[in-house]
Amino acid sequence: MEALRDIGLTYVLVGIESFKDDELRGLNKKVTSQTNVEAVRLLKKTGIRISPHMIVNPEFTRRISGISTDAWSRWSSSSPFSRS
Repeated sequence: MEALRDIGLTYVLVGIESFKDDELRGLNKKVTSQTNVEAVRLLKKTGIRISPHMIVNPEFTRRISGISTDAWSRWSSSSPFSRS
């Protein structure tokens, strides 16, 4: 990643798709949620900005797997996916 950054890579679109392994399997993705987290950490560590792309479940509500949107906001701001 550092070599790519050093030749000018500054921004990557990352296809996260989902935070749940069962959903990733259902979408025929060949990664786990942990693989996605590690990829994002590596990109952030090297100073490469990311744009995470998700597939939103059409049954999405204001609660995400029992997590209120307030809790989601707190988690996302401290997660490896946050902008800081």
